[in-house]
Amino acid sequence: MSAVKWVVKNILEFEQNLEAKNKARVKAARRATRRQGFLLMQALKEEIRAGAPGSVQFSPLTEIAKRTGRRPGRKPLSRLAVAVRYAGQAVGTRYEVSVGFMDSPGWERLAKGLQEGEQNTPNYIARRAILLLAIARKKEKAAGWRLLFLRKETKVLHTPPRRIIDPFWAAHQSEALRNIRINFERKMRGEWI
Repeated sequence: MSAVKWVVKNILEFEQNLEAKNKARVKAARRATRRQGFLLMQALKEEIRAGAPGSVQFSPLTEIAKRTGRRPGRKPLSRLAVAVRYAGQAVGTRYEVSVGFMDSPGWERLAKGLQEGEQNTPNYIARRAILLLAIARKKEKAAGWRLLFLRKETKVLHTPPRRIIDPFWAAHQSEALRNIRINFERKMRGEWI
């Protein structure tokens, strides 16, 4: 005999089972990745509120910011934490999860400017607004609180760069990849993640 012959029964059922298992594997991978995106979003919010994303402290507040702010002892950019979001989407054969400032062009522009640092020229309205804020705060505070004036020769207000995303990702990247692997395996075993 020069050949071996065999018959496979229910080949369509076999192919359907393979396809179903592959879909379950892809779904588990996406779920594990989305879960890690959610955890990273929460961690980024907490670290921004603490003033140190990725354990790198922000530059301290400027004197203008200290005197015109509502809460004494506040951390730089702590209110920016409300704008942190995450999203996941399939792109071709990949699945991408993004964490950061992405819902609104206004938040993205603000976060980009704060991360790169800004230099603004104070016009009359800005100078007047700073003075009025200082006067309002003086009325709220005890006597002896100084007014805040900008010198006429002040041509530029400098906001120092405060890196957010890069140090955060550098600190959490290896942990995130490890957690995705662990959560994928848990999801494939049928566990809740």
